[in-house]
Amino acid sequence: TMIAFAAALRRDTVAEEHVTDTYNGEMVTLAPRYIGALAAWKSAPLYPDANSTLRLTYGSVKGYSPRDGVYYKPFTTHHGVVEKETGKEPFASPQRLLAAEKAGADGTYGDQKLGDVPACFLTDNDITGGNSGSPVMNGKGELIGLAFDGNYEAIDSDFQFNPALSRTISVDIRYVLWCMDYVDKAHALMREIGVEPQNK
Repeated sequence: TMIAFAAALRRDTVAEEHVTDTYNGEMVTLAPRYIGALAAWKSAPLYPDANSTLRLTYGSVKGYSPRDGVYYKPFTTHHGVVEKETGKEPFASPQRLLAAEKAGADGTYGDQKLGDVPACFLTDNDITGGNSGSPVMNGKGELIGLAFDGNYEAIDSDFQFNPALSRTISVDIRYVLWCMDYVDKAHALMREIGVEPQNK
């Protein structure tokens, strides 16, 4: 049975390899033409691409206004996460998270200006596929968050970056630590990264 399965699987993998090889072969000629078309359309130097290498960039924490009378603040909070709770995706949180927030213990993860634990924040950095999980550091080199998405208005930023609208969305590291501490009680992991839990 396993030999028959392996033979059938091999047929599928060979077919998949053929599709991949065909795609890669066509992209050898199509990619330069695509880049040339982008350059002609922009009539300006193209946005640099680090081609899967490590890179470092900079930006500022900043909200934005997508249309008249609407302003998205640069921070969301863990209380806001609960306010959005509907029990259905995409606003369905684990019950243990809801219970931890209701208990009201923030430890030292709260932000004095916000009066709450910051959940996510916006920056005016660019982001694209493959950037998710990238560390976000402050001017002191301290880890303050992890990038994971771009906003809806930045969906075309691979082609044209708009400083007024394009934003990177990052989870605040204080929210990550709060979840590890109060929600999942992942205290062994916290100690492993050098952070002492507060919810003992």
